Amino acid sequence: MSRNRMLLAICAGFALASLSACATGAGVRYYTLLSPVPAAPAQRGEVLIEVLPVRVPAQVDVQTLVVRQGAGELAPVERAQWIAPLPDEWRNALSAQLQQLLGARDVYGLPQAEDAPVQRLRVVLQRFDAWPGHRVDVTALWSLVSADGTRTTCESRVSERVVGGDAALVQGYQRAVSAIAGEIA
Repeated sequence: MSRNRMLLAICAGFALASLSACATGAGVRYYTLLSPVPAAPAQRGEVLIEVLPVRVPAQVDVQTLVVRQGAGELAPVERAQWIAPLPDEWRNALSAQLQQLLGARDVYGLPQAEDAPVQRLRVVLQRFDAWPGHRVDVTALWSLVSADGTRTTCESRVSERVVGGDAALVQGYQRAVSAIAGEIA
């Protein structure tokens, strides 16, 4: 094989690989748990919150949306992906909702004065299930430690009816985050 033909074959191979990579990712949609329309903001006060990283079940802690198929089968939906890691999506969405509802500032990751009256929120998701065309179910255990050290531990269970595909499931999850933030507030 001549050198020109070999270079042509290599270039053609790269071109085909590039085209197939584009074709594979062409149908992927990226989603977020942040609500598109925030609630009406509450009056800004000096309420400081620290929304700590959210723990999610290992079986759904992946980039793709995971749905239930039958009683015990979970399936990743390759065409539907979270724009950020799911624990980050949850933390950011809860933080945004609580800041709106309480007029608070989230000081997570920022240095704070030792006497700053910060309320710390820890959330552990126990259930994060989606049944396409039917509903999404979320169960969250959460603990709020007030500035004076008082601890409140609760469980929130939310089930949202959904009709439609991937976007409808994500909207159901957004409503669930909003409902849980409302219970925490």
